[in-house]
Amino acid sequence: MRYAQQTLRRSLCCDGHFHGIRPFKLPGGRLLWPADEIDDLATGKAREQAAA
Repeated sequence: MRYAQQTLRRSLCCDGHFHGIRPFKLPGGRLLWPADEIDDLATGKAREQAAA
């Protein structure tokens, strides 16, 4: 799974999430994406849960 950094930022800005995942904003403006949700997205579990 490869996305350009700008793709993630644009999706977050326009939709408020990236495939249903919302990052935490750290001091200094950096974004912390939840690793467990990213792993689920990469393995396809996120799609399975959405379909259920």
